[in-house]
Amino acid sequence: MTWPRYLWPLVAACCAGVTLAGAGEPHFSSELRFNAFGYRHDSEREADNSAFESDLRLDVSGSRGDHLRYRVVPQVRFDTTDRSDPWTIEWEEDGADRPLLTVHEAVLAWYGDRVEWVVGKQFFDWGSGDGFKPADNLNPYDWVDLPIAEKIGVSALSLYRFGESFDAQLVLVPWFTPARLPAADNRWLPSDAPLREAYRRAVGSDPVVVDGGHERPAHATDTIQAAARLASSTLVTGWDLALTFYSGHDSIGVLRTDAVPPDLVVTRVHPAYTEVGLSVATTLGEW
Repeated sequence: MTWPRYLWPLVAACCAGVTLAGAGEPHFSSELRFNAFGYRHDSEREADNSAFESDLRLDVSGSRGDHLRYRVVPQVRFDTTDRSDPWTIEWEEDGADRPLLTVHEAVLAWYGDRVEWVVGKQFFDWGSGDGFKPADNLNPYDWVDLPIAEKIGVSALSLYRFGESFDAQLVLVPWFTPARLPAADNRWLPSDAPLREAYRRAVGSDPVVVDGGHERPAHATDTIQAAARLASSTLVTGWDLALTFYSGHDSIGVLRTDAVPPDLVVTRVHPAYTEVGLSVATTLGEW
């Protein structure tokens, strides 16, 4: 069964409309962020050694009664290096370029005494430490500006249960969102020289590299990504513990090479995988 791409924004809009109809006065805030990049070395791919970009976000949040809350964060982007598509408006940020207008985050949450239901475009932070977290895989990353890579929100349904000894969370992500990688004219794109050399040794001639495109998992019921997490800060005194499970697709993907001499067809694919992770964090003196 295939999920229509328009279904999720339509359901989200209906839920938001019902909520706002009887909600109290919303709270507004905004954030305007500027990034400027300057490089000391020339790049074979990128013509300019400087770049400028800006993100404008409007944060609208509120509640209805004691249990229902909402938050919507539309975002507008500009840059000087064609990293954003000036004609694109996207809910699901699965394009190769950044959309001009998107919804950075949009959630509708219901809070009970021990249970929290959240639906919408969300961000997750799974792991016990503050640095690199191998089990934090629910959100893909935007790697276009590699030094300041940031997460991309995903449409998801989350059930969170607060416990005395540990908390539990179950997440379902109906649609796959790939990581956004640097384009061919970006200085951060890795060199394909090793691939060409391996082909030359195997075949005896230089390859003609052909772009095979980007194969993504279909938006279907059998490709829904699922994850679960048990976390505790009280089970063992002084330790933060988390046990995670994830079943989905690799967001960055791998390159599949099909040799049809003299052509070498390179296709980006996203293999499915299952992962179980254990996160442990504690303090040692001032560390």
